[in-house]
Amino acid sequence: MNEQINEWTKTEIEQKVCELAADEANVPASQVALDSHFVDDLNYDSLMEIELVMKIEDTFDIQFPQPQGERAPAVPKSVGELAEVVEYKLRDKPDSDDDRV
Repeated sequence: MNEQINEWTKTEIEQKVCELAADEANVPASQVALDSHFVDDLNYDSLMEIELVMKIEDTFDIQFPQPQGERAPAVPKSVGELAEVVEYKLRDKPDSDDDRV
């Protein structure tokens, strides 16, 4: 695993989430800000949200909850909200590998 993941700064997290969101929306990163809304501003659909979550999980080596039943967990509405979730998950992530199930 990449040990640098827990060393991301808040600014780096925000920049990377903006880049990933822009890439998924197929727009220049300069058009994506922390207050950009996925649906209203970036024209995301549910598949794009899933793809973005997968990219974020891979990039930051974190996991989002898996859907239970028919309802999937809500994705934050803005890029900034998603960056905050990523930052929280990185800070909350154990430093060592944990074999809990």
